Amino acid sequence: MPTDLTTTERRDLRKHEQTIERGLVTFQEVGAALLAIRDAKLYRDEYETFADYCEDRWSFTASRARQLIAAAKTAERVESVTNVTLDNEAQARELSRLPEEQQAEAWTEAVERSDGEPTAKVVRDVVEEYAEEDESEPEEDTEQPDDESGAPEDPSFCNDLDALIHRHRVYCTPWCIIVSVLRNTLERCEEERD
Repeated sequence: MPTDLTTTERRDLRKHEQTIERGLVTFQEVGAALLAIRDAKLYRDEYETFADYCEDRWSFTASRARQLIAAAKTAERVESVTNVTLDNEAQARELSRLPEEQQAEAWTEAVERSDGEPTAKVVRDVVEEYAEEDESEPEEDTEQPDDESGAPEDPSFCNDLDALIHRHRVYCTPWCIIVSVLRNTLERCEEERD
């Protein structure tokens, strides 16, 4: 059930919606406006969920809104440590597939490879090279079996989750990561039971 907004919230909503109405002038402004609307729940005056708001008001899915938000965050992060601005959302979305600490370095490399005019494809190629480097590095063995059964001492597998997420993050969507983590955990639980 929608709830009323305060006068200040209604003013904030109008301001953020004007940014979006300018026709996605820059993905960064739009992403930041959507983030503010979502986090403050400024849609609640007329809509029950952020997804309903996005679909009815802007004719795109909440998933698309999350893409714009993530791209805006990536662009802001990269631009805060480099002096080259990302030109478009596609570039930012490619970079967002890398861990945050590698994004600025990858962007700088893409800019250098393309004489200052990187396309999303150039950025994707650089991101994929970073992913290949990460995969070729030997992984630390974070768990040792505590007995002959091979069952880990800590059945929560928390130590493996970070490595698993990092390994799959470049190639997968968040849902793919979740499914992969759950599958891995279930397999280990079944092994332990046997």
